[in-house]
Amino acid sequence: MGQKNFIIDTNVLLENPRCLNNFRNGNENRIILPYTVLEELDKLKKDNRLSHLVTQTIKEIESDKDIIFLSPHGHESRGETNDDKIIYEIVHSQMDTPILVTNDRLMQIKARLHNIVSEYYRDSHPYQSESQTYTGFCQPDEQPLLNSFYWDSGVPVLHGVEGDKLIDYQHLVWDVKPRNVYQNLAFELFLHPDIYLTTVQSDAGFGKTYLALASALQLVLEDKKAPSSKIYLLKPVIMDFHYDKHGTL
Repeated sequence: MGQKNFIIDTNVLLENPRCLNNFRNGNENRIILPYTVLEELDKLKKDNRLSHLVTQTIKEIESDKDIIFLSPHGHESRGETNDDKIIYEIVHSQMDTPILVTNDRLMQIKARLHNIVSEYYRDSHPYQSESQTYTGFCQPDEQPLLNSFYWDSGVPVLHGVEGDKLIDYQHLVWDVKPRNVYQNLAFELFLHPDIYLTTVQSDAGFGKTYLALASALQLVLEDKKAPSSKIYLLKPVIMDFHYDKHGTL
């Protein structure tokens, strides 16, 4: 088959920063990064939504000493889009049979106009940060983290400041019953007197806000154990703008 020359676009690196090893496949292929991709990463590192992906991507690039970088060749002042700059760098490099890996369909069309082969990259297991993969449970062979859970004979155990606590009971909070063991454990964390901040993440519809609000009402109005007498419910602001035919807001 011969060695392949893979040019990786920014969107692919953000899909999974660890994709470089997959493309290299040992020492079988070469990995090439255009200078413009580095410029895009430099700008995106300030984006709070993507900064963790950019940070991981930079670490992967730093650790790979065999990556080949394409020179910008003075195209900065030409007023082109970043996609055009990347394609220009590939064409100017005059490398044999480059393969542009990008998930940008329009960029693939542009590449085809320059006789550059392109392909998609869709990772079945996209990169996730440590906070995204953390489940709150520790594996049997791991040392439990503080305020995490582990299973003991099918029953969850909270590893807390005062030791391990078997959660073999069900909460009833502001007349709300948990629908499963995980909601019950969320109540355990929300109501725990020694845990001052609890974060819960899941897909929509699993009761995160409902359980948190029930716990807040229980602590503030019923138990009167909360450090404050107020409950703050914060929701993301979604702006919906409408314009008339003249473009006026």
